[in-house]
Amino acid sequence: MYFSQGVHLALFDKPLFKEDIEAWQNGPVVRHLRSIFGSFEANAIPGPGEIDFSIYTNQQKELIYKIYSSYGEHTASYLRDLTHLHSIWQ
Repeated sequence: MYFSQGVHLALFDKPLFKEDIEAWQNGPVVRHLRSIFGSFEANAIPGPGEIDFSIYTNQQKELIYKIYSSYGEHTASYLRDLTHLHSIWQ
């Protein structure tokens, strides 16, 4: 969600979703999603095919799929390290 939000903000100058992203020790967290998917810990969570996309426009869905295709195969530790390159963790 972190990467999807960032790309959406960069392309359209508005957020993809309204929830805040918090900078936690192991990476960015959307609290509401953490409460749903927290039991997965560092394991893979279900792919976008299992999420209700009816609230998103076709353009937003395409963006989410592109981000998932780019980052979805990476490990939690790789993604953590990648997000920690951003200034908020420096």
